Amino acid sequence: MKFQFQGELGEVQQGLAYIAPELNLELCTEGTLVQVKKVEAGLQVDRVGEGYQICYGTKSEFFRAVAQLCGMLREEGAVSPVSESQKLETCGIMFDCSRNAVLRVETVKDLLRKMACMGLNMAMLYTEDTYEIDQYPYFGYMRGAYTKEELRDMDQYAVALGIELIPCIQTLGHLKMALHWAEMAEMRDTSNTLLAEEEKTYELITAMLRTFRECFSTKRIHIGMDEAPDIGLGTYLKKHGYQDQYSILSRHLDRVVALAKEFEFEPMMWSDLFFRLGSKTREYYDLEAEIPADIEEKIPEGLSLVYWDYYHDDPEVYRAMMREHQKMGREIVFAGGIWKWTGMGVHYEKTFCTTFPALHVCHETGIRHVFATMWGDDGGEVDTYTTLLGMQLYAEFFYHTSVTMEDVMTAVLQVFPSSVEELIRSIVLEVYT
Repeated sequence: MKFQFQGELGEVQQGLAYIAPELNLELCTEGTLVQVKKVEAGLQVDRVGEGYQICYGTKSEFFRAVAQLCGMLREEGAVSPVSESQKLETCGIMFDCSRNAVLRVETVKDLLRKMACMGLNMAMLYTEDTYEIDQYPYFGYMRGAYTKEELRDMDQYAVALGIELIPCIQTLGHLKMALHWAEMAEMRDTSNTLLAEEEKTYELITAMLRTFRECFSTKRIHIGMDEAPDIGLGTYLKKHGYQDQYSILSRHLDRVVALAKEFEFEPMMWSDLFFRLGSKTREYYDLEAEIPADIEEKIPEGLSLVYWDYYHDDPEVYRAMMREHQKMGREIVFAGGIWKWTGMGVHYEKTFCTTFPALHVCHETGIRHVFATMWGDDGGEVDTYTTLLGMQLYAEFFYHTSVTMEDVMTAVLQVFPSSVEELIRSIVLEVYT
């Protein structure tokens, strides 16, 4: 397809050039005219005279509109009027780049292009120790760590596509691969967890934050802090004796959040540790967990809590957990999951039966920020490109409060041309026959 785009293109010109090959789109002066108009919010696609018109409020809406225009012409040969608006502030995907499967920079860019065509506007790179830090040569050693130049490159590419690229790191647990080196011994509480209230630990965290401030344009950062129920039970116990784990967590969190703010970051963290430490069984989804009444006072101002849940098919569970989170008085971010971590293929049945109730409840309870995790767990065996149908599911919930599987199937087959169409069709047929 040959198109000539005219109008208010300044902020989307570079991104349009990036996605054009994705859509088999040729940008030229002899092509069909597409008038582009910037509006306050929402996207519109319609036929105007012998050409077409796209109205958009944000970059992500523009790229989704372009993909829809191309898709309708390719699939149906005609354009039906489209009018949509984003129902959340941010919606995106988290890529696991830590489980022996660090995505190549070109792969990240390719996935960003596909996300832009869907209209998603946020992405996270989950990096435990897979990035380089000045003065810490063993951090990320032999792990495929991203360089600063690579991080900057990916960030700038995402910005052009209207996607906020957010670093997702760990500042407490999940650091086993870094902490097993002798160089890191003074920062080790247990084999998995950093030593709280140790100055060398905060020097390391400062270096982490400095790295991402130098490389990323976003103001947001995910500081992790999940699944560390052993906090204070290793080296910390030997040095300081037994202390209340909530108190240790609270003091450590205060330090990390203060450091993040020094680098002008707005931090978020996984919320499960608050629930696990208050549960007799150390369960996250324990609605009888005894979370201290003064916990709201101990959670630093400006810290968002990420409620992650990819397990339940009952909307009442999500409603109950949302209520418990909202009692804490902080911004709540919801993280669902595209199940690529249980075998050699995506578990789409589980993905669908958990995502539909979860995202309906997010809309119902006023959640403004949502993303899908795509964990690799023990080795990242699953081809990331087989998750595109799940990514499209999140995109449809970004633009609509009520979504059916027919909507998702129609959208994903409309967005992607022949380069991935057969892959998508095979997934759809496998799931629905």
